[in-house]
Amino acid sequence: MVGVTAASFGGATYGIAFENSQIDVIDVEIPVTGLPATVDGFQIALISDTHSGPFMSRTTMEKVVRMANDLRPDITLVTGDFVNSRLHEVFPFAEAFSGLNAPHGVYGVLGNHDFYTGQVEAVAKEVEECGITLLRDREIAVHHNGGSFSLAGIDDAGSLTSARGRIARAYEENLVAGPRILMSHRPYYLRAAHEARVALMLSGHTHGGQVVLGRFGKTTLAPAAIASGYVWGNYRFESTRLYVNRGIGTVGLPIRLNCAPEITRIILRQSADPDGTA
Repeated sequence: MVGVTAASFGGATYGIAFENSQIDVIDVEIPVTGLPATVDGFQIALISDTHSGPFMSRTTMEKVVRMANDLRPDITLVTGDFVNSRLHEVFPFAEAFSGLNAPHGVYGVLGNHDFYTGQVEAVAKEVEECGITLLRDREIAVHHNGGSFSLAGIDDAGSLTSARGRIARAYEENLVAGPRILMSHRPYYLRAAHEARVALMLSGHTHGGQVVLGRFGKTTLAPAAIASGYVWGNYRFESTRLYVNRGIGTVGLPIRLNCAPEITRIILRQSADPDGTA
């Protein structure tokens, strides 16, 4: 028992002291069905799950902003959980993230912890005032080099029925003829995104497992895998692709094991096949 306790404490100490301070930049090329040739190579910086709060300092958040800006992306997306659970946590977040910028703008969606505050409209107001445009069940057109694609986002959805309803509202005006990219805080709704003809869904929420015992191919050995088959990285359902970001912050204890915080640089590529198989 002493040995197990010591090993557990040592692992937790490592997780707090090292993996929380290391932030990985992951480069991913993703084929997108119907992407115009002129948009091939478009770069997205993806950030998620900051969890501003007692275990997320303004200094770390400012570091995240510097790292994302240094990537010089075409657009920056933030997929929710700006705060941990309290309204006052949004103020240091907003101060740090006011420096985030990209030529095509900075967009985001609300996560479940933003709703846990019980004052989600106040959280949303501060997030928008710091320069992040929230896509709350709505769609915009992104124009680049003469081509375009659809970017939409939905508020956090706690069920498949809710997700389907929010996705339907986001696309009810059908603004863009080009491929659809959807931000959804939770990654669970890949099939619902496919039903709405989404080419690529971008999510967070899982923290990549946060405490990971091992990874074999796309199988992640972590408690989070019990709740979702989509824990971290690339997934696909037929022609719809999904990328799940590991996030920046933590939930519960401030521990990450085998799962460093992540900023993703996503490079959009034309799909070689009309059904997105390559």
